[in-house]
Parts: sequence; structure tokens; C-alpha cells
Amino acid sequence: MNLPFRKLSNRGSSTRWSVICLILFLLPGFTSCGVAREKPFVDPEADETIDISKIPLYDSGTFRGYWEMPDGQIVSYTISVPETYSNGQAVPVVLSLHYGTEQITPHFGDLMLRGMTQPAMQELDPIIIAPDVYQKTWVNIRCEERVMALMNEVCNTFNVDRKKVAVVGYSLGAEGAWHLAGKYPDFFTAAIPVAGHPPSDYLKTNWTVPTLAINSTADEIFPFKFVDDAVKQLQARGDQVQLFALDEISHYESNKFVEPMTEAATWIKQVWQANADQQ
Repeated sequence: MNLPFRKLSNRGSSTRWSVICLILFLLPGFTSCGVAREKPFVDPEADETIDISKIPLYDSGTFRGYWEMPDGQIVSYTISVPETYSNGQAVPVVLSLHYGTEQITPHFGDLMLRGMTQPAMQELDPIIIAPDVYQKTWVNIRCEERVMALMNEVCNTFNVDRKKVAVVGYSLGAEGAWHLAGKYPDFFTAAIPVAGHPPSDYLKTNWTVPTLAINSTADEIFPFKFVDDAVKQLQARGDQVQLFALDEISHYESNKFVEPMTEAATWIKQVWQANADQQ
């Protein structure tokens, strides 16, 4: 399958995306973790603060809410439902895993959903679910349980095409995307880890989920060589993993990753169509 990408060099971005970049990485004032709480935190700036089961009543839009797990833990999340959604047609789902910072406030995933995942994944017209990380890492059994339980709740609540479920993550979220794609090959059908490396035990994973990593050769946090070497090793044994290399883009220039992520949506569509043609 041919990649739709072209290699990008460092070039000026619009004022809009510069503002988004600043919001994503310089937003001050985070005061509490607030990811799994005994009582829901009511965010006065939220569009909505509602349970997942009630969202279909609102038709479409971007909502912030809380979901109570069977064990009583409260998981905060942001969800985007496309205008084209109807119960008569199954739609794709994209799990959006946000980057890391010192403190994670409730609905922190909203920043990445609106600033990166939502504009980049428009071509798929998906439901996008963006939970908040638990215990500061996505690669954590308790966080993993919450994320997967939330994903199952979304799939059971909405009319979802279970053959079109992707995971996208940036930085810390990229580590989570690598991890979840490797561990749940029967759940996810495509993965886009952006600016982050795979787990250290990646060679122990039977990589069956088509995965496209997007990394910059100038990344200061996750050395490109590690990602490149990992992808080559996985490719050598026949795994469905590819790498799209960007030049001269800092790890912190998140706005410059939106364009390749947008083109990655085309790649995801190709993967899903190829899967359908083989059936």
C-alpha cells in the first residue's frame, strides 16, 4: 500500500495553529489530577457535563463528561460526535490519547481532541473519544482498564463499525497508542502513534494492527533513531508497521504534526478498505 505522505520540512505555520500550539503546551494553571475521582468535578467551561449514555440524545457536537465504571471509579473524558452520525449507519471510532504534563486537569484530553485529532481525522467522520490519563501514564494496567472499559461503553452506546476502530496518540499518548495497539489486536484496526516510541518490549508483540508511526528526525524527547530502528526490526519480521519521517520539527511544535496526521487519515481509510476487500 502506497503512503499518501510527502516529507515535510520546517516551514512557517499560520497564526491559528501557532495559537493552538501555545494552548496545547503552555497552558498554565493545572491544579489537580482529577482523572479518577470519587465525585465528579463540574467544569464551568464545559460544553456539557453528562454521562455517555445520554449523549445520543444531544445528536452531535463535542461534549465533556464523566463515566462511572462498575467499580465506582469516575473517568473523565471528552467526546466528539460528527454531524453525520445517525443510528442507521455505523460509524468509525478514534481513541485520542493526549500528551503528558506535570498535572492533568479534568478533560485535559479536550485540548488534543480539538487542536489535533478532530481537525486531522475529519476525513473519517468518526466519533472521537478522548479520556484523561490515569497515574500519568497510559502504559499502566489501571489506566488501561479504564480506557478499554470506556471504549467498550462507547461502542455499546453508539452505532459503531467495530471494523473501523483506530487509536491515535501524541507524545505520551503515542506510547499509549503503541501499547494498546500491540495488546488489543482484536479491538483496534489501525494505530497512529505520533512523536513517541514503542514500549521497550516491542519485539515480544505480534504486531497485527496496521500501525503508522509519525516522528521527527529532530525530536528532542524521543530520539528518532530508536523509533526508526524499532520499525525496521518489526518490518524485517513482516509486521504491519510503517514510519513517516518529518524533518526539522521540534517535539513541541505540535501544530506542524496536524498536516501529516490529516494525511494519515487517508492511510487509515486505505487500510480499512483493504481489509473490507479481503473479506
